[in-house]
Amino acid sequence: MLIGNSLYGIIRDYYFQKGEQTFLNSFGRLFELYFEDLTSRYLASDQYIKLPENIKGADYKLEFDNVIFIIEMKSALLSIKGKQQNPNLNTIDDFFSRNITKAYEQLKSSCNRIEGKKPVIKLILLYENFRNIRMIENSLPEIFNNDKNCWIITIAELEILLVTFNTDRIKFDEVLMKMLESSADRETLLNIIDKLKLSRNLPFVGEYDYFNKNLKRLASELGTEYKPI
Repeated sequence: MLIGNSLYGIIRDYYFQKGEQTFLNSFGRLFELYFEDLTSRYLASDQYIKLPENIKGADYKLEFDNVIFIIEMKSALLSIKGKQQNPNLNTIDDFFSRNITKAYEQLKSSCNRIEGKKPVIKLILLYENFRNIRMIENSLPEIFNNDKNCWIITIAELEILLVTFNTDRIKFDEVLMKMLESSADRETLLNIIDKLKLSRNLPFVGEYDYFNKNLKRLASELGTEYKPI
């Protein structure tokens, strides 16, 4: 846990103590750049639109044949205090209120300006790789009990959705159908992805397999044999 979070936390805390937003702003911009690179690889140029920054609302609109995604991106990470076995609940509540509640208000604002008959799905897109999205939804019943078209998803889940749209339109439509169901006990998107066996449709293959590329470079620098993972 410390290895996975400490580098981010050390840099964030350094700028926080200086009273600056430099790192957080840059990290958020890098998240946007990655999102734009991802969508440009898997969608046509007229399917993804960056919404105007001078109007209060969400960040992006993705338009498909039978549905529209409105996306508000949140690059913030939950403090390590909230990730312990006995987490600091105040830290978690603060993360939810600063990110999820604010994101939902921005999504609603953008949805109110959308015209047409296509259903709109609101997506709160997190950089944080939460495995238990249900915990967040249960903590904010005023949002998720009243708006079944609002979903929290991680960037990993969006990657799988876009790859599926590009490679298997039938399964992509299955995902959409389940997301549009107004069930009171709906599944999380991660559960839907697992049940449809989409988990292995990851985008980091071939020229985008940065992990093995860097391992190969490291092996070369260390003078050891490279074995792809």
